[in-house]
Amino acid sequence: MVKRITENEKKVLKKLIDQGRVTDTNIADDLKISQQAVFQIRNRLEEMGIIKGYMPIIDFEKVGISLMNFVGIKVLPDMWKKFTEAQLNEKLYEVPFLFVAFRVPSSDISYLLITGFKDIKEEEEFAKKLETILTDKIEVVWAYRTAVDNMIAYDSLNLVYHALRKKDINIKDAVESITKE
Repeated sequence: MVKRITENEKKVLKKLIDQGRVTDTNIADDLKISQQAVFQIRNRLEEMGIIKGYMPIIDFEKVGISLMNFVGIKVLPDMWKKFTEAQLNEKLYEVPFLFVAFRVPSSDISYLLITGFKDIKEEEEFAKKLETILTDKIEVVWAYRTAVDNMIAYDSLNLVYHALRKKDINIKDAVESITKE
């Protein structure tokens, strides 16, 4: 369900996206509203569940993650019989090395998993365990690996920022801008 938010709430949210650790006082000064108003807006955004927390942006390589793996898995019929979708989602959340998982209701895969590893050896060991232990429960349909430094963009907040815009983006112009020199 899409929550309706006011223009001031959008402005505060954009400031938090742009500046992360910005204080309520700085937001208030920039937006020319009171610090108490910013505090109340931030609290409302948290209560509505729009802001679920505050987290740092991590440099994966500096913490020892050099490899990302994108895996399409298909859950086999026996697993669907034993568990509800919610239970399967919970089980996937416990997968070691999991960065993010998406439920993909399609004919070829059930889930897209994005995992991170320190090196190829660790990734291959995990893949072997996944295939041998869960051989009768899931099918690994495809897997693609890439070095973390090949990640072009990791900015989920960029998507939110564009969702808060005042007018719709002209898709044709946006796509064409990518090819302009």
